[in-house]
Amino acid sequence: MECCWPLRMPPTAKAVLISMADQANDAGLCWPSIDTISERTCVSRRAVIDALKWLESSHALSADRSNGRHTKYMLTPDLFSPSSEKSPRTMKRLTSADAALPPVQMPHRSNTETSADAAQVGVQMPHGLNEGTSADAALTGADAAPPPVQMPHKPVRQPHTNHQEPSVEPSRTTNARASDSEIDAGAFVLAGFLEFWKAYPRKVSRPAAHKAWFKVWKTREPDRAVIDLMLDAIAWQRKTEDWRKEGGRFIPHPATWLNNERWNDEPPATAKKPAEGPSWFELAGFTHIAEAQNAHCHVLNFHQFRDGKRLPAEVSA
Repeated sequence: MECCWPLRMPPTAKAVLISMADQANDAGLCWPSIDTISERTCVSRRAVIDALKWLESSHALSADRSNGRHTKYMLTPDLFSPSSEKSPRTMKRLTSADAALPPVQMPHRSNTETSADAAQVGVQMPHGLNEGTSADAALTGADAAPPPVQMPHKPVRQPHTNHQEPSVEPSRTTNARASDSEIDAGAFVLAGFLEFWKAYPRKVSRPAAHKAWFKVWKTREPDRAVIDLMLDAIAWQRKTEDWRKEGGRFIPHPATWLNNERWNDEPPATAKKPAEGPSWFELAGFTHIAEAQNAHCHVLNFHQFRDGKRLPAEVSA
């Protein structure tokens, strides 16, 4: 939670993040329902949903929705990069307010100065009814206009209540808890990313790498062998000419490396083994084993041959 406090963000998003950090385990995993966050932060469900979308786009957390019963969240405050996008709730509120303003303002602006005078005369109108002049009749018509002017104020408040909330997301009564295996899997994935990031030589675009890393494990079970394969691939690839020339300029971004599954690349052919010395048929003076066989030379009697010919018996003795 300490890592979340210094982050600067909208108040609602900050409240939601702090609430989730309070519920997260040591690995940064939590799985609260929308209703639970709403109760803890005292904001509406719609506001919670908008805040979660903003936090996810700002890389303050990542959401795993592969389980139909509940959503798992991984808090990643170290990857936080504030999103410039306004939340859908803010945009709807601004749009609704802008749409409501013209009918409210139109009656006050249509008659310019006369409308202001009419409002003042309207207050005095009950005292001038006995005069019965045509001017009073005109004023009566002017006073009859204000009631419709106030009508738009009622629907303006609707977007802030329950007008749009029912269609946001189906209500879920289940408040399922993640199993120990799911917690262990989340901790494994997070720890694996930190290990990968430490080993990879080109440390750029960490949010993109983090997203690519979680994408890798969406279709795989946690497997230490896969991480070891990645680390081994990084170890030999960083020694290749492409990765070493021009100060590592041609090392792919970590997200690209992960998306292309570069840990499955074949290592280059190893250098040829040093020569172990001439073969037995070469010592006998033959250039090929077939020549030695034609001369009845083999591994047991090759010492009886020299320059491709059998030595005299007295020499061989």
